[in-house]
Formats: sequence, structure tokens, C-alpha cells
Amino acid sequence: MNIQLQNLLFYPAHGGIETLLWYLAKELNNSAHQGTVFCSQHQKGLARKDQHEGISVIRHPRLSLPVPFSVFNPVLYVTMLERYLRETRASTDVIWSGHPYYCYASTKVWGGKKPVIYLQAFPFPEFL
Repeated sequence: MNIQLQNLLFYPAHGGIETLLWYLAKELNNSAHQGTVFCSQHQKGLARKDQHEGISVIRHPRLSLPVPFSVFNPVLYVTMLERYLRETRASTDVIWSGHPYYCYASTKVWGGKKPVIYLQAFPFPEFL
């Protein structure tokens, strides 16, 4: 089973969620499953497709919006994110998402045909 682990950041960024995804992907890859990380190209020079310690990493281009559109950031961000998630649709069986925008975009892309699990690792104040 191919499980896509989603978050805004992953290696070379370091933090709690990034470490959690690293451990989850390592354990999945040591079992009968395959863990793939889907994240943004949050630093210059990061490849779109990469391997980090045996973990497949797929990065989408960093999504940024002009200041006048920042009010609509969630709507536009999710819409742009859907485009990149569609590229991974065929190779994904289950989605574990660590970010609410990624989770919402995934439910729109997979349309209830694949399980989307939200890993609440950080309290987003706008959703409280």
C-alpha cells in the first residue's frame, strides 16, 4: 500500500512534524508499505522528486500569492495545490495529511475514493 504523507515542509527543514513524517515514512518503508512524502519546494534548489534516506519525496513548487489576493489565500492555495496532487493520484492508496489545506485539497482531488486522514499535530488558530 502506498501511503502519501503530506506537509508544507520536509527535509532539509527540521521540526516536530517533519521528524514525525520522517519516522512514519521510515517505518512504513521497513514494512510491507511504501511511504512517500508530498511537500513544497520551500527552499531554493530543492528537486521536484528526490530521495532522502530511502524516502521518496515529491515537492510541488512553492505557492505564493500577491498581496491583494492574500484575503483569499485558503481558497486560492487549495485550488493551486489540487493541481499538483492530481499528478500523484494514481500512485496513492491512503493519504496522511499534516496540514489542513493539504487535507482539504486531497479530499477534493480523491473525492472520497481514497481515505484521507488528518494528523492534528499543530493547532492552527484560524481553525479553532
